[in-house]
Amino acid sequence: MENNKRYNFKSEAILKYSHGEFDIITPGDYVICAVTGNSINIEDLKYWNVDKQEAYESADIALKRYKNEL
Repeated sequence: MENNKRYNFKSEAILKYSHGEFDIITPGDYVICAVTGNSINIEDLKYWNVDKQEAYESADIALKRYKNEL
């Protein structure tokens, strides 16, 4: 089974990430993880970087991104 989690969502959303929340600029069903390239359902989105305006699939992936930038 392929490990890529690109689901059959309809359209990619464009979001503006803030601390603890995000605003929907362009409505859609998903965003793309900046590290893995996998789709993240908007309802499942929990991790992002406000300064970089990037979404992350999981806490582990967000931490790896952070550590690579130190």
